[in-house]
Amino acid sequence: MNPSNADIRQFILDSFNDDDFEIFYTDYFRDALAEFGSGMSLRIRALRLIEYCQRRELVDHLLSALQAERAQLYAQRFAPTAAPPPSQPPTQTPMNASVSQG
Repeated sequence: MNPSNADIRQFILDSFNDDDFEIFYTDYFRDALAEFGSGMSLRIRALRLIEYCQRRELVDHLLSALQAERAQLYAQRFAPTAAPPPSQPPTQTPMNASVSQG
């Protein structure tokens, strides 16, 4: 499953507080620090980090970093759901089957 930008942003908002997110992007995306201004909300910083990753084709790295930092939450949110087993076609009796009378 490839989460949408909105899914990634919501995951960040649900999984990190301001301080934790600052530590996260400093640890994994130090070059992105210039994207963030003082006083930016968590929501805007999450948006800016996603945009930064998209421009540099780092979205897979972002997802891997989120998974590493919040493994259980990531699995709950983004784990692929198992496909239901294929259903068996119903057994049908032929319409013109002869009934033996005895």
